[in-house]
Amino acid sequence: MKIYRTIHGLLVEEDAKLHPLNASFDDLVRSSHPFSLAQTALNHAPVPAPDVHELLAPIGSQEVWAAG
Repeated sequence: MKIYRTIHGLLVEEDAKLHPLNASFDDLVRSSHPFSLAQTALNHAPVPAPDVHELLAPIGSQEVWAAG
């Protein structure tokens, strides 16, 4: 399972198909069960792959230290 953050929201990739996740990146990293939350995306119909320009860094409002 892979998770992508895009300008349209989060996408979960499973078996080469992308499914929208109705949660924010902050919801995902703060969840006590992030894998289970990500799996809820698999209940949605697959969507087309985003354009490379629609991809965002995998971060929300978390504080970043020593990143570079």
